[in-house]
Amino acid sequence: MKFYIQTLGCKVNQCESEKLTYELEQKGNVLVDSIDNADMFIINTCTVTHIAAKKSRQMIRKSKRKNKFIKIVAMGCFVENLDDALKDELSIDLCVHNNEKENAAQIIENYFNLKTNSDLIFHHKESHTRAYLKIQDGCNQFCSYCIIPYVRGRSYSIPLDKIIDQAISLSKRHSEIILTGIHMSSYGRDLKENITLEDVLDKLLSNNNISRIRLGSLEPRIITDSFMKILKKSNPFCPHFHLSLQSGSNEILSKMNRHYTAELFYEKVNLIRKYFINAAITTDIIIGFPGETDELFNETVNFVKKISFADVHLFPYSIRKGTKAAEFDKQIPGNIKTERINKLTPYVIESKLKFLEKFIGVEEEAIFEKEVILDNQSYYEGHGKYYQTIRTPKVNNITLNKRHRVFLKSIKGDILYT
Repeated sequence: MKFYIQTLGCKVNQCESEKLTYELEQKGNVLVDSIDNADMFIINTCTVTHIAAKKSRQMIRKSKRKNKFIKIVAMGCFVENLDDALKDELSIDLCVHNNEKENAAQIIENYFNLKTNSDLIFHHKESHTRAYLKIQDGCNQFCSYCIIPYVRGRSYSIPLDKIIDQAISLSKRHSEIILTGIHMSSYGRDLKENITLEDVLDKLLSNNNISRIRLGSLEPRIITDSFMKILKKSNPFCPHFHLSLQSGSNEILSKMNRHYTAELFYEKVNLIRKYFINAAITTDIIIGFPGETDELFNETVNFVKKISFADVHLFPYSIRKGTKAAEFDKQIPGNIKTERINKLTPYVIESKLKFLEKFIGVEEEAIFEKEVILDNQSYYEGHGKYYQTIRTPKVNNITLNKRHRVFLKSIKGDILYT
């Protein structure tokens, strides 16, 4: 069967989609590049915001309009809140729930009675540079705005030996591995053994058969001296830390049920920079949370200026039915959320530019992933260890998806050039 797959939402979804694609191809199915040519459309959905849920619905409807004979498989968090009426309205043939994703390929094969070509010799193509490795799923945090604990379930950890085996296997095909999870900092809390994320990183980073390692989103509280010492001693580690802030106001953080203060977050940022002076520190911020006054919003603006993030992802607060925050008083109108995002954005851009300027005149390790053409000139484009986008003129001594040392000379927009 020919299948087309679309992934929305988080890096965990991307990881799961990569795994499913690999397993379906192993069974003789063929990945195609458009819905028009597919027999089956698999959509790995998201429902973390109202906009994400709407996009999931729209993409399913669009697939049926483009190819009325296509079979539709829906998986991901949107599916968890999907009733039978909407499933029928969207003409979904099969729903794969989050607790079934590990066996999604087998479930799809059984449902559609797919015939495996036993004579097929599978050659996994050398795809993109990086691969996602899920080490944890679910969440026990129950932030007041977040639906994910209700649709993903409680936190559980992938056994350490399985993580090592998968990392070694992925390293044979990819130059970089991104560790990911819904709340990765909770790793090991559900295991009988006394294992933490520190143990995972110590094992991965000391294994010579494993590629460059990058971390997904982290809880600020996990940043300790012992944690940082493990990262510092290993060259394969990429000093890019995504610490979810959500607000620079302690009053809003408390209402969100976040388990830290702005002061603690600042302390952890300084600890990171003690070990990696030019560390890329990125974050997420929710704008317009219920009860966020102009004064409280300005606390977030001032905090962003204070931290000097490498990048910030700004999101307007989205009401999710079933969460505590959906019932809070003083919901913020959409136009005010937009005004606040527009006010904060210039500071985010300025902060990102200052971060990139640190690398001018510096030799940096980069992995180039694709060719781009600008003004009739060919460049290779990729990323450095700090996840800076880097371009270099196309030359014969550059090999895609391999590590190279390059000298950075200039910035255009938000891209570094050699």
